[in-house]
Amino acid sequence: MPENNRNIILGLSGGLDSLHALLIAYEAVNKLNLPLTNLKPIIMPAEASSKDSMEDAISLCNKLNLTCEVINIDEEVKLHMKMINHKEKDTTYENVQARIRTLILMNLANKYKGFVLGTGDLSEIALGFMTYNGDQMSMYAINSGLPKTSIRQLVNYYGENKYKKIKQLLNKIVDKKVSPELLKNQVTEDIIGLYEINDFILYNHLHSGLEKEELKWLLKEVYELSNEESNQYVDRFFNRFYSQAFKRQTMPEGPKIFDISLSPRTSFKQPSDIVRKW
Repeated sequence: MPENNRNIILGLSGGLDSLHALLIAYEAVNKLNLPLTNLKPIIMPAEASSKDSMEDAISLCNKLNLTCEVINIDEEVKLHMKMINHKEKDTTYENVQARIRTLILMNLANKYKGFVLGTGDLSEIALGFMTYNGDQMSMYAINSGLPKTSIRQLVNYYGENKYKKIKQLLNKIVDKKVSPELLKNQVTEDIIGLYEINDFILYNHLHSGLEKEELKWLLKEVYELSNEESNQYVDRFFNRFYSQAFKRQTMPEGPKIFDISLSPRTSFKQPSDIVRKW
């Protein structure tokens, strides 16, 4: 890491992925004997942000002796929605929030002469459950080699071992329903299905080369799903995985941890305009 580029800017939401990224950055700063002020968590609440998530994010910083910066983006979101003459609380509204947050993080990276540490994980990357040029973008994507299920297990491990003093808070964040909180009462797994099953499909499709019919049969056997449920999971995964390929082409670098990686530079080369013949 260059001497003049040692400040880490990280968007902290009070959710699982940004928690894991924060702990990794916290470890890095300590191992490099850098002051904790070099790690700058930025909390950016908006209208849909839950009070609970904001309190968890602030509590996490306090317990780790980190100084966080809270920037409410409500007015900026309203201004931009007015600027583009859009009033619906739809995908546009959701993406406006994600892109404004990324813009703030990037500009703070310039201000503090640092870099933005991305928080998106391998499961979100596979499903395209991220905003293009929003949370999809950073200077380094620390979670990009880990699926959601692994991040949950790692945070549990941290709570049982190195971070016992904040175990209760870590467990609380792990156990809460995953949500980008871009709309009120939004639950990610209500939209894309359980991460455990999606990660199972991801592994068996990329690592073992299983195709749709094989995966549908396997889901029924392993998870005891009905025909309708297994069909829905596999079809939804394949549709999202291949239609969202363009989001992976411009991703920042990140570590390869398992034998599965979706990095367009190192492991997974796939044209964005691919059309699969099922």
